[in-house]
This record gives sequence, structure tokens and C-alpha cells, in this order.
Amino acid sequence: MSFIIKPKQYELPPPGLKQGVLCDVQSVGKHWSGRDESRKLRDVCVLSWQLSERNSSGIRFVIDEMYTATLANGSNLKEVVESWIGRSFTPEEQSNGFDIESLIGKNCYINLIHKPNAEGKIYPKVSSITPIPDSIDPIEIENYTPNAWIADYRSKAVSDEDLPF
Repeated sequence: MSFIIKPKQYELPPPGLKQGVLCDVQSVGKHWSGRDESRKLRDVCVLSWQLSERNSSGIRFVIDEMYTATLANGSNLKEVVESWIGRSFTPEEQSNGFDIESLIGKNCYINLIHKPNAEGKIYPKVSSITPIPDSIDPIEIENYTPNAWIADYRSKAVSDEDLPF
């Protein structure tokens, strides 16, 4: 008798424009990015959206995207959120911060692409986000459970004791 273990098959949502609702924002700590001389320590957060589309089991697809937790000019998170809320951050928001969790439950259109990682495995990637028109019925968060990889990634965060400075 054989006991065959196969790699888990991950069902991808089709690429294209999708309606989604932000269902979670999590800080996953400080992580190193880049290589060698360009290596930097960055504070990372994960935004998770449920899509209106469902997988073959009838469960809504969930898309997780990692961002450097900064609103500095040129940051991906700043560009995504400004595109979503349809305006630039005010000088007050820029200096005092913006409560990203205030977007939980808010709908948007997400343009998804499929992109391979370094090992060649294909993942969905958020290409852009825009607000949905008022004429579109919003979707609600449904039975959301964070993906296990988020807690695993958080457990690998760099602690202050690990820093050389």
C-alpha cells in the first residue's frame, strides 16, 4: 500500500478586475528586505481582501498582500490607499498617520495579476486598487479566517534584541 504526499494545490482566483472587501490588516513585525548592501530593515503589514468570486468549494477567495508599513512618498502602501480612497493624504494624515484599519469592511475594485515567485510558483498579486462606484452593491465580510502563512511570517520577525545597533 502506498501513501503518496502531493504538494498542496492552491486554487487561484482568475486574473482581472475583481470586487473585494478589506477584511483584515495585520502587522507582521520587522523583516529584512533586499540583498547584501541594499539590505534594509522594514516594518511590514499585510492587507487581506475577500473577493466577491468564490472558489470551487464555494468559499470566497482571499487575497493577502504585504506592504512596507509606511506612508512615505513613493511607498506602495501610500499609492494603493490613495488610489483606493480617491485622494491624496492630507498634510495632517501625512504627519500624524492614517488609521489603515478604518478601511476594514470597505469595498474596492482590485486588479489582480498572476505572478511567479522566485521558485516559479504562481501567486495572485494586487496590481492596483480603485474605489467602487456608488451604484455597485457592496459585499460584506464572510467567515474570514487569516491565512496560516501570516502568523508564520510574523514569527520570523526580527526582534529588537536581534538588532546589531
